[in-house]
Amino acid sequence: GTNIIVNVTPKLDLDAERSVEVTASYTGAVDVTFTLVQVPDDASKRPSLKVEPSTYEAAAEGGTGSVKYTLTNPVEGAELSVALADAEDSWVSNLAINETDGTVTFDVAENTTVRERSAVVNVTYTALSNPVSFTIAQAAPESAFKVNDNWTVSYGGRANDSKYGSVVDYIN
Repeated sequence: GTNIIVNVTPKLDLDAERSVEVTASYTGAVDVTFTLVQVPDDASKRPSLKVEPSTYEAAAEGGTGSVKYTLTNPVEGAELSVALADAEDSWVSNLAINETDGTVTFDVAENTTVRERSAVVNVTYTALSNPVSFTIAQAAPESAFKVNDNWTVSYGGRANDSKYGSVVDYIN
């Protein structure tokens, strides 16, 4: 007899049975069709990734921050990575995975805007289909006025105030 060898890519987070119909053809022979079925593995042995806290509260002054991650049932050869969900959130930088202490570290720039802001960070594990996300929420700086969400505020510039001898910011 002749053997047919089929390589199946594992799907580690398979929740339900999946199948595919395979047809083997050879010139001058009758086609052979069979169904290949993959059943879910024991869910308790699957890898899982968790990040805590789900929201990191950063001070308006900025600084270095970290969140803890927990990886259970790691898979040999699978890798962790971290990235901003939106590259426009450049006020968060130096994202890194520290596998020794199980943390994701990052730097947060000073918030020089008049509003609080937030960025979503994705932690990806190649053995899982979906990344795990957390949010970095940064407070607005203390200011002499509060901005109503219905207002449009623009920065007018910086100038020396000759009367008081100081540098002032002008808001339009």
